[in-house]
Amino acid sequence: MGEESGSGFNVKDLLGIAGLSEAFVKLAELIFSTGSRLTKSHFIKKDADAKAYEMRALASAKSDAIRVLAKASKEAAENSTGVSINQEGYEISSLPISDADKLSSLPEVSLAERTEDRILLQEAKKQQNIESVTAFAAEQLSDDPEVSKDPVDPDWATRFFENAKGISNEEMQMIWGKILAGEIKKPGSFSLRTLEVVKSLNKEEAELFASHSHKVFKFPDGQHGFISMENNKILITELVKMQESGLVLFNDLKWSNYDDVEPVTKQYFINYGALIELSNKTRRGFGLDVYFLTTAGVELLNLINPKEDFKYLFGLVEEMRSSSLDVVPALIIERDAHGNPRAIREIARP
Repeated sequence: MGEESGSGFNVKDLLGIAGLSEAFVKLAELIFSTGSRLTKSHFIKKDADAKAYEMRALASAKSDAIRVLAKASKEAAENSTGVSINQEGYEISSLPISDADKLSSLPEVSLAERTEDRILLQEAKKQQNIESVTAFAAEQLSDDPEVSKDPVDPDWATRFFENAKGISNEEMQMIWGKILAGEIKKPGSFSLRTLEVVKSLNKEEAELFASHSHKVFKFPDGQHGFISMENNKILITELVKMQESGLVLFNDLKWSNYDDVEPVTKQYFINYGALIELSNKTRRGFGLDVYFLTTAGVELLNLINPKEDFKYLFGLVEEMRSSSLDVVPALIIERDAHGNPRAIREIARP
């Protein structure tokens, strides 16, 4: 991607940073394309945090003013008739004009001014959310500045920033920052459907999926999922939560191999850096109960970067062997250009 933005500005000059990496240029161009003025807060977390503090101070000042008004109203109301006061607030019902005059000390604030105050706080919060997300993305890009020359799809960018402005939780902002960085590195890594799934995802649901991500296997047909074995099950309540979150398909399916012509050998069930090699030396069919991940679930695995789980892997090996399957646990030593195992080494249970 070139250094010129859509309106003719040179992004590097605009930032005033010499030798800015291509990754940061792409990030800056995306931010600039939304109509946002580029600031350090978009790229440096401490500046984004400072802006967040500034916004909280503004909100606090507004809250203090409201509390003062509420106290004054309460004191005036307590000396009046037709007033009910509780913990939720107060209600004035048909005060006599003479008593209503006691509230005349409260300042008059027009509807337009009240609306302006509300919109200011809401928009400031949205802006702070976006800057926090882009700052997390900048952290990711600084660790791995190599990016594709392909541009990020404008529709994708529009949808992303529209969603990101509503993300206030810091842990979720980090996830959105990783998504943005991943899309900048390799456009097409995260679908629009995944953005919608993540938009509805809360912190607890994200943590649940992450806690089981090390149990995911990639199957010979390219699908990803959890293998359900008798002694290696995920709690059904947890599966339901992941299904409702849009990360796991609702139906438990069976991955099967029925080969009536030639026996199938060396099928790999890959668990990140390790695998289970299955050799079906007979023509007997077999099946495995599997909970497959959705597209969003598979794409989110790239954010978590889980590692192989040898305890879980060897537990599956034992159960598969008890079903008369010829399986071998192994480490992946070398992969081909498509990421498929080229060389493996058998391992024993630690």
